[in-house]
Amino acid sequence: MDFEQAGKERVYQIVKLVVTCVLVVVTVVCGYKGWREYNIDHLESMYRTIGAFEFDEIYLTEPEDDTRLSWFGEANKDNRPDVNIWLQIARLTGVGTLFAAVILTLSGFLSENWKRFWIKLRKKDILILGSGPFTKDAMALIANSPDKKLKNVKRRHKVLHLGASSFSCSQSSFFLGKYRATLPWADPDLPEITLRTHARSGRHVLVSEEEDSETIELATKLRDMRKKHDTSSSWSRTLTITAILRDARLAEDANLNWSDDVLSFVDSSSLAVRRLHRQHPPFRQAKGFGHDRINALIVGFGDMGKAVAGDLAMNCAVDGFQKQKITVVDPHVNARTEALKLRSPEYNELFELERLPGAFGWGDIPPPSSTNVPEKVSAVYVCLSDDTSALAALSDVRIWLQRSGHIQVPIFVHLRHAALLKKFDDKQPDENAAPLYVFGDRTSILEESGFLNPDADKEARRIHAAYCAGVPEAERWKRGETVTKNNESTVSWFDLKPKYKASTRAVVDHIHAKLFSLDKLSGDMVEKCPDFSKNPIVLDEADMDNQARLEHDRFIAERRWAGWRAAETKNADLLLHNCFIPYDQLDEKTQGYDKEIVERVMKVLNGEYPKPSD
Repeated sequence: MDFEQAGKERVYQIVKLVVTCVLVVVTVVCGYKGWREYNIDHLESMYRTIGAFEFDEIYLTEPEDDTRLSWFGEANKDNRPDVNIWLQIARLTGVGTLFAAVILTLSGFLSENWKRFWIKLRKKDILILGSGPFTKDAMALIANSPDKKLKNVKRRHKVLHLGASSFSCSQSSFFLGKYRATLPWADPDLPEITLRTHARSGRHVLVSEEEDSETIELATKLRDMRKKHDTSSSWSRTLTITAILRDARLAEDANLNWSDDVLSFVDSSSLAVRRLHRQHPPFRQAKGFGHDRINALIVGFGDMGKAVAGDLAMNCAVDGFQKQKITVVDPHVNARTEALKLRSPEYNELFELERLPGAFGWGDIPPPSSTNVPEKVSAVYVCLSDDTSALAALSDVRIWLQRSGHIQVPIFVHLRHAALLKKFDDKQPDENAAPLYVFGDRTSILEESGFLNPDADKEARRIHAAYCAGVPEAERWKRGETVTKNNESTVSWFDLKPKYKASTRAVVDHIHAKLFSLDKLSGDMVEKCPDFSKNPIVLDEADMDNQARLEHDRFIAERRWAGWRAAETKNADLLLHNCFIPYDQLDEKTQGYDKEIVERVMKVLNGEYPKPSD
């Protein structure tokens, strides 16, 4: 339940309590005062007042003696006047209290069950599954976003979160078709029971559980269930399931094994780092400091720290720069780099790595000595396991850098909640301190993931369309034909195998590095694929060779980071490749592959690409 809905529920409960209490007080005061006017003693007056809260005969029968009064305006035997106004009020408020208590008590129960029934009947636009860290932020993102920013979602959208801790439903516009509701699992051990009841509709689906294995299981169960029950031929075109994992390697393996045209797995670390490096290109920062290579300092070498290193290696290699240098500060740096070597045996070919055992912000683990500060630093990344650790380490990192003269080096700190950085930075008295930037907050990761935005892959789709247009028509797959090994790379984007999609996305991720090498990257170009249709990029022969060389280096870095090794002959089963050599040593045919990719990218940038039909 979000804060807005919780506040409304609390106000509603308070209003019910206040109304009931006011009716009780009015009944008691008016009843007591009314009976006292007939010279009845205090205890008897209070007793008769209590009778106003039920259908007591003292208020219903005709007067039999001078102590019985009628509510019907007739005089009693002693010709006393009719019932006074105080007793009239007490009669009405007493019965009103009884009915109000019953109705208000039942209203919550009846309202909840009616809403549950209504939610079950109505189709959903957006589904959020699980109890993971991104579910609440996704609900908040939807609640705080104007309807026009929710791309390809109906204006009156219906949102359901399954797997929440309790039931809740927004009150505004519920019966008009717009609501945000949360439901717990009927049986936490058997979520498919709730899925069959409530998850048969919904175009945009986000899955996030506490454990990556649970996320994978839940996402595949939903995909299989929808595939079984939806008999329409276009069901996969109207459904996108995004599953967010923590572990980058697991997300990569999950995409190869379980993803399809409906389900995709993304890891939060890679999304956060790619978004950061588009907004703050590390090669531009290094050039601004006069460095001839990227000199990165990474504090913490967990999932996020490794994602930073991987993105620097694969997507930040530019023309004219030497091999990158990465300095890692971590109490377990030796063990973690050995674990990296197991998955990427030749990572040392991608960057120069310096290990500094130590930690910042905690007294039990000493930080590295000030004499170990790298001579040149162009960017600092604080990538610790939680926000508390990151904020605790931040001041120490600043001091550690300032002592060696690195005063204006930007510090990028990974925080799950971006607002924490502003609160922290506002209390820093030193105006000359290094600038701080937050990255990896959950809202930005959700936006980067493509959740609610099916156009997230539009750049990759355009590059794929350009690739298909360049394949001879006789070798190209045509709708209705059988997909074979020879034409499987030319099928529509929705039917493309995950490995081809990943390769095309990797080309998109390197576009900014290519533009920087051509001196075409301006400060306001943060989108994945800037538009140069009004001022097309024209490459001469030297530019084409340099861009092809960059593309070849990117290809090698991508493969090496995925675990491939250099060899004389290619063997995909053993992850061996024979093209891990300098570009100039390649034969003309192999160089042509890199040039073709560059040509496709330039066509997309210049607006000359064939737009995808799907």
